[in-house]
Amino acid sequence: MGERATPGLAGRIADGVCRRAFSSPEATAYELTIAPALAEALEPALRPCLRGARLIDIGCGGGQIAKRLAHSGFSVVGIDPSRAQVRRFARAGGLGTRPAQARAEALPFPSESFESLYSSCAWKHWPMPHLGIAECVRVTRSGGSLAVIEIDGTASADEFWAFARTSRIPLGLRRAYLRFAMRTVVGVAPTRDEFARSFDGLPLVGLDVSRIEGLPFLLATANVV
Repeated sequence: MGERATPGLAGRIADGVCRRAFSSPEATAYELTIAPALAEALEPALRPCLRGARLIDIGCGGGQIAKRLAHSGFSVVGIDPSRAQVRRFARAGGLGTRPAQARAEALPFPSESFESLYSSCAWKHWPMPHLGIAECVRVTRSGGSLAVIEIDGTASADEFWAFARTSRIPLGLRRAYLRFAMRTVVGVAPTRDEFARSFDGLPLVGLDVSRIEGLPFLLATANVV
């Protein structure tokens, strides 16, 4: 699976919004509005998939999921390409967490460094998802687990609206956000088959890609050989 491109004006807008690291204002807005709802919804889906105590979070943002897991005794290294997000994580991460600035396609760790790896809604930001997943597999120990969540590119507006209503986006802006998200965020998100194909040919067993019940998100889980 090579570099992705979405055709048309909407695709160019989506590429400009999603396929790069967040600027500082974007990171601030995201952490105040969307990230808390994502952490609340997705951390319970991730937790049962994780083995061992040493974890890595790919696309950690400000670290809201990592902080929840650290409070339960996990040690979490968070990776994000956005300097603003890494700084935010460093200020608020707390005991048991450590951030680093890096891209998923070039993780600065030796092979088999972590017992489990997870990623939440970062896949769509990767220009070459298969390379990002390959790096995820490389840094996870044999027998360790991977759990990767991404928005379902086939999610309907009603399904996404049900999630958007749980966010901290001001009430008067939620409908505008929904229209924007459907054209950009959902517009560049994968279908279930596209998501599954990004794991093809890698040393994994037990790959399962399913929809998280009641949410417009896909969850891919597997174990490293």
